[in-house]
Amino acid sequence: MAGLILALAQLLQAGGEADGGRLDPRGRIHVPIGIPNTLDSLKTFVEAEGNFSPGFATYGVYTLNILQKSGLFELAARAIDYFLAHPFNGRIYPEADNPGQILWVMGEHWLFTRDRAWLRRVYPSAAKLAAMIEYYRTTPGPHWVNPDSLEFGDALPADRRQELKPGRCDGHHPEFTEAFDVAGMRAAAMLAAESGDGTSAEKWRRLADELFDRYDRRFGGGLSRGYGSYCVLWPCRLYPLGGGKGQEAFRSKGPQNPGG
Repeated sequence: MAGLILALAQLLQAGGEADGGRLDPRGRIHVPIGIPNTLDSLKTFVEAEGNFSPGFATYGVYTLNILQKSGLFELAARAIDYFLAHPFNGRIYPEADNPGQILWVMGEHWLFTRDRAWLRRVYPSAAKLAAMIEYYRTTPGPHWVNPDSLEFGDALPADRRQELKPGRCDGHHPEFTEAFDVAGMRAAAMLAAESGDGTSAEKWRRLADELFDRYDRRFGGGLSRGYGSYCVLWPCRLYPLGGGKGQEAFRSKGPQNPGG
C-alpha cells in the first residue's frame, strides 16, 4: 500500500512543482500538497468534493499510519512534524477531531519505533496538544485555536484566533471527535510516562478515563451509529475487542466491500 501511495505521489509531483511547491494547509485551492524534504513524494489532496485531504478527519493520519506500518518511519516522522506545525488544516475552519488524531498517531509512532530521540524532540508538542484538549473539553467556551499554532486560548493574539466549536467535523459529529479526544489523551499519558513525566501521565490518564465515561454515557447505547462506526473499534480502540459492549455493537458487521 505504501508503495502504491509513493508511486501515485510521483505521478502527482509535476502538479506540485507547477504550483511552485506551495503548501495549502487551509484547503483554499485544489492542488496536490507535499511535505518538504520527504523524497518529494508524500502527497495528499486538499479536501474538496471527494478529493483526499491533509485534514486529519480520516485520510491524513490514516495515510501516515500506513507509512508507519510499512516501516517508513523517517517519512512518517516528517509528516508528524508537518501536522504539528499545522494542527488544524484541510478546511477553512478548525475541526475538533484534529488534536486527538495527532496525538493518536504520535502514540502509534512510539509503539512502532520506540525511538527515544524522536520522543524527546516531540514530547513538548505532544504536551501542548494534551493541554489543548484539556482546555476545550473542561473549560467554558468559546475556545480559541489557530490553524498554524499549538497555542490556544488567551495565549493567542486576538487577530489570530479562530473558534473551535464542540463536535465540529463534517458538520457536527461529536461521536467522532470525542472518541479521538479519548484516544489522544490515552496516547498523551503513555508518551508522558515514557518521557519520565509521571505527574502529567497520571493527570492525562485520569482525564482520558473521565472523557471515556462521558462518551460511554452519551454514545454507549449506539456505538455503531453515525460516525461512531468509523472510529470506536479502530483506530480509537475505545472498548476491548474480546467481548463486551464494543464487540456486541459491531457483531453484525461482516467484511465490507471498499465500494460500500
